[in-house]
Amino acid sequence: MQITDNKKQLKRRSQSSEVLGSKVRLVNRFSLIGLTIISVVALWLVSPSRTMLLNLLAESSSPDVALAFLYALDKSVQDDEDIKYLMFKNHLILNNLIKAEAIILPLLKDINGKRNWKAFEKYLNLLLVQYSVAQTNEEKEKKLKEIKSLFDKIDSISDPNIVRVFADSALAMGFVEKAYQYLLTYRHNLAITNEKELLRLTLQFSDYSAALMHQQKIFDKHQTISQFKKLLSLYDSANQRKEAYLFIREYDLNASNNQRRKKIVSSNEFIVLSVEQALLQNDDEFARSQVEKIIERPISEIFLSRIVKASISQNDLQLAVITSERRALLYPTQKNIAQAHDIAIWHGDIFRALELTHLRVANSPSEVNIRQAIKESIALGDYSSQGKYYRMLASHHFLTRSEYDDFIKIIELTEGSRIAIIVVNDLLQSEINIGSALGFFAKDRRKKLLLHKARLHSYFSEFDIINDIWLTLSAFENKGLIAEITSNESDLFAKTKISLNQSEEALDILLRREDWLEEYLVYLQTVFSIAWKIGNKKIAINALDELTTRSGYDSSSALNGYRYIQLHQPFIEDDIPRLLELSELWNNERLLLIAIDLAYNNKNYKLLDHLLAKVMQNSSNRNNERLIFYTALSAIKQGKTDKVKILFSQLLKNTPKDESIINSYLWWLIDQNELELLDNIYNRYKFELKDKMEFWLVFSAASQKLNSYSEAEHWLRKLLVENIDVSVNAILDYAQLMEVKGDRDTAFRLRQYVVNNLSQELFDLEPEHYSFFAMVKIFAGERFSLPLLEQQVVGSADKRGTIDLFSYYLQRQDYQRLLLFKNDKQFSHFKLPDWQRLSIALLERDKKSIVDLVKNSLQLPIAQKNHAMQKLGGTAFEGWADAWSHGELMIGNIDDERVEKELRHVHISQHSTKSHGFQVDYSSFTHWNISRLSARYFQPIDKGWWGLTLMQQSADTPLLIQGNIIENEVRALFDLNLKIDWFKPYLEQAQPEILSIKLDLAEGLGSFRSGVHFGLSRNIDDRLQSYYSLGINQAFEVSEFATLVAKNDQLSFGLNYFPTNRESFSFKLNLNNVKTRFGDKVATGWDYSLRLSEKLFSSDPGWNIYLDFVQQEYKLKDEPLIEINDFFAPANQIEANDFVDEKFSRFAIGQRLFNGAPAQPGALKSSPSYWFDTSIGLNTRNNQADFSLSSGIGWRLFGDDELSAKVDWQSNDINGDKAFKFSFSYYYNL
Repeated sequence: MQITDNKKQLKRRSQSSEVLGSKVRLVNRFSLIGLTIISVVALWLVSPSRTMLLNLLAESSSPDVALAFLYALDKSVQDDEDIKYLMFKNHLILNNLIKAEAIILPLLKDINGKRNWKAFEKYLNLLLVQYSVAQTNEEKEKKLKEIKSLFDKIDSISDPNIVRVFADSALAMGFVEKAYQYLLTYRHNLAITNEKELLRLTLQFSDYSAALMHQQKIFDKHQTISQFKKLLSLYDSANQRKEAYLFIREYDLNASNNQRRKKIVSSNEFIVLSVEQALLQNDDEFARSQVEKIIERPISEIFLSRIVKASISQNDLQLAVITSERRALLYPTQKNIAQAHDIAIWHGDIFRALELTHLRVANSPSEVNIRQAIKESIALGDYSSQGKYYRMLASHHFLTRSEYDDFIKIIELTEGSRIAIIVVNDLLQSEINIGSALGFFAKDRRKKLLLHKARLHSYFSEFDIINDIWLTLSAFENKGLIAEITSNESDLFAKTKISLNQSEEALDILLRREDWLEEYLVYLQTVFSIAWKIGNKKIAINALDELTTRSGYDSSSALNGYRYIQLHQPFIEDDIPRLLELSELWNNERLLLIAIDLAYNNKNYKLLDHLLAKVMQNSSNRNNERLIFYTALSAIKQGKTDKVKILFSQLLKNTPKDESIINSYLWWLIDQNELELLDNIYNRYKFELKDKMEFWLVFSAASQKLNSYSEAEHWLRKLLVENIDVSVNAILDYAQLMEVKGDRDTAFRLRQYVVNNLSQELFDLEPEHYSFFAMVKIFAGERFSLPLLEQQVVGSADKRGTIDLFSYYLQRQDYQRLLLFKNDKQFSHFKLPDWQRLSIALLERDKKSIVDLVKNSLQLPIAQKNHAMQKLGGTAFEGWADAWSHGELMIGNIDDERVEKELRHVHISQHSTKSHGFQVDYSSFTHWNISRLSARYFQPIDKGWWGLTLMQQSADTPLLIQGNIIENEVRALFDLNLKIDWFKPYLEQAQPEILSIKLDLAEGLGSFRSGVHFGLSRNIDDRLQSYYSLGINQAFEVSEFATLVAKNDQLSFGLNYFPTNRESFSFKLNLNNVKTRFGDKVATGWDYSLRLSEKLFSSDPGWNIYLDFVQQEYKLKDEPLIEINDFFAPANQIEANDFVDEKFSRFAIGQRLFNGAPAQPGALKSSPSYWFDTSIGLNTRNNQADFSLSSGIGWRLFGDDELSAKVDWQSNDINGDKAFKFSFSYYYNL
């Protein structure tokens, strides 16, 4: 402005000079030109620069003047931004917003690819001013959109000098997210922004993930519990609860190396927060481990309440129980205790709930709390607590009269009857005091207390006191002071009178009611007993008659029958119906026996059979020994052999001392030729009854049957010497015995004596005592009797004789003669006993007859039936799947021990092939440093069985290949065994013919080994069995190295020959082709084994002696074993003789003691099973002797299982080394 004024003055002065010059010339022209030049130069020298001029204009207080100069300058200087900015500024001051906008808009362009941030700043300022001065909502809305549009165009600001301007402007206009976007770039520039501001901005526009990031940064820098809580809050707001939980776990896990962390994680606040988060994520284990850290330390009620609340919300009742109980103990308010109690109830921890109830009562012994404690104590059967709380009720005067009974009962249980008496006395006194105060007495309560007192005194037999109480009660009853005494209440006082020897008064007490016959059972029984005792027959009969009509009456009392018998004996045959009626009514054995005895003694066998059939309809009578005995006698008459055996077996089991039963059974066994049973019974009783004369004759007969003639002579001599009245039976038996011993003269004289002097007694002998065959044997001897018997049978075809003859042939195993007679037409009409028919059918291998008998016969011995089913190959009968299932279901359900024993003997032979279960085995070849662990599953199938074994073998590196690592070998073995009938029907197989298929897959040293083995066993005849097998890629275990890296192809043939039941011969031949696991050929050769064995004892235990001979010869390959040497690269080349010796032979003699087979699933003998095998051998190649020992034992632990151990040791094995192997095995049959 000043410059402008100067120019104007200069101009006026110039004009004035011109006017004056026209008139007066003060200076000449040259002076004037010089002066002008000097003036111009002076003015140029003192004129301001552009920058100074702009600064002067910027500071001008007159926007209008400044604009004039600026416009002039803008014309002289094109596109000068500084001038434009000053023009924009002055227009803005003058509120010339449109002109300001016109000036700034052209400047909003990039310069060299960069934004003109100063122009954008000016423009933003303009928009904000326009927004602020807008008069209408429409104008404001328009400008707001323009401002938003500007912000939308700008994502980031590279100029740190104006970023704050934009951020503040965005905040002012409500664009918080944009402000956060601008500032986020400068988060590390504390002069511009910081994490707290950024956190605050993110929370304003609810970006919790971003807020969580900033809070995490703040927490990392300032690790305080306050910041930790804020961080968790943001995790929750961001719906990242799992991430919060993981952060807590990680933070807690890594706290040990950081002191600040350790301080935080050990604080109660942190632990409570971590528990809450863990529960939200269902990590109960971590939550409980955190609670364990603080449960015993001082902690606020608020913290505990938070854990309780979180535990309940997440349904972790166990944690809720622990923390709520802790809170109740630390802060025992009624609310806390009540909640802890309720949680314990929800959790089912009723014992803890009761403890909390104790705490609640201790803190507030209100009536409600005490009664609740009583309820819970009752529920738990805690009598001690019940007594304690009932006493509290009484001491606080809360006990009601209706609770007297419960109070007395619990005091009696917990503190004893003496204390209960004191309590009753106190209650009686209380009633007296209350009654005196009110002017009347509670009749029922007073009577109940007196009855309680009487009952309690009865426990101490204080009958005088009880009697006084009765007198008091009677007096009170007469005066109407108490309710009427009931019959139930009278019973105690009646028993007291009995104890005081006042039975008549006792009966008077019981009969004081006219309707006493309508009383309960025990009452009537007491009346009956007293009446019987004092001889009041009328009352006794009335009471007993009434008792017999009561459905709940204990009719099993033998006393009823005794009294009835005492009143009505002696009995006659006409009393049988009444006796049977009362016997059934009272379930009285004695009355029943009297009735049957009457029939038996009167020789009314028809009635006897009728009575037995009738009484046996009642299952409760089937265990009556006397009835069973009579049933057995009846069965003997009917020829029901199996039934007789079962009945007598049951009798001897229940009454082993009954002499009549023993005697009858022995005679019957002798008659039926049941030698095994006879031997058992005779040896069982011969010492026990040796002084009983009535047994000497039967003992003698039994001894003869059992071929024990010295004992038979002993019994007969005692009988003949000590018995005056000698029976015909005894003399004939003695004569028979003398003949057997070779003293035929004495035998003849004895029989001559019988014929001459006792002929009538001889004719009087009943046929069942001595059959025709038996009589002929006695008088003529067996050598003459058998032909006579055969002639007699052929001539008359007598059924009894035929059965005797066939039994004789079966006993003597004279099968050819038996079949000869059986096939004779004249015997075709006889129906032999089923057991004989089945024996013959098995001999003839008549499958149709066997099937028919097994399926339809009801009289076959169970063991024989099972044996036949086995011979048929498992054919199904009567719902049995096969012979095995038949035996399994029958064993344990047979009353006859002998019959079951016979079945077990037949059944057990199938056990090993019918087992279903698993087996685990560990074996160690210590001399080879090889160990194996295997698991096997096995299961029977129709006509066979299969198994699957998984095995792992580990070994140390052999010396030959030191430096190599021996890999563990893993094997899978599958075996399938099928019973076949390709060559012979099952019926004709002495031993089952088996086809076996085995797969062996092994992964270990060398290439993968897949082996297969086929085996076939078949019967050539009943005593000769053969075996054939082919194995490819089989394991070859003759040495350490061969076991690890060799495989073998083998063709085998074997024979087993049994010339007798004791001797056996076995032979086995193997042809071998040995290779390495890498494919190298090692050797080809053969080996065979031969064993001769003699069985000294068959079982319990078995004992064999044997001779063994083993020989092998191999041709070793000469070519080098390239593949295996390349693989191991040993120091010395591996050669064929490292696997197997060329020749070996050994002869041995040994013995084997055994009972079953340890570690073989399906035990064939009772536990323990074991073997002990020793042998002395000689290596015939080098004349070197050796000794070997093998032993094993297996013991049943839980049921059908076995834990076993086995040991094998040899002083010199096939390789000339000491060998030792041991193993442990366990199997369980499912």
